[in-house]
Amino acid sequence: ECQVSDWPNHKVNCNKKAKEIKEAEEARKKEVL
Repeated sequence: ECQVSDWPNHKVNCNKKAKEIKEAEEARKKEVL
């Protein structure tokens, strides 16, 4: 989950993580089909 943080770096890492999770879910959906 993304927490608003004082350091911009944290937000970048958070967005990157969210993107990775989203891509992993998309990949899982394709495998199911």
